[in-house]
Amino acid sequence: MAAGNAIGRYWGGLLTDGFIDSTGNLDLPDQVGGFVAYRHVWTPQLRSTLALGALKVTNPSFAVATQTRRMESAHLNLIWSPVASTNIGAEYI
Repeated sequence: MAAGNAIGRYWGGLLTDGFIDSTGNLDLPDQVGGFVAYRHVWTPQLRSTLALGALKVTNPSFAVATQTRRMESAHLNLIWSPVASTNIGAEYI
């Protein structure tokens, strides 16, 4: 989990760190988000992970409507390791 203002760079560059308003003042939006994941080992060669994430941003009122305000994601995968150092998998996002 991460929370603060001007931390968009920690979300993979998906968010704007700050905005300049019409008077030239810097506005730093509050941002909070995190993720949780569960890994299940089915057999020594087969495993899955379920990961859920969410992010919420309080942008200033003058930000354009297309500016990111929230995101959610869910990932589910199945990984097969037929031999050491070899992984084959599929993931649904």
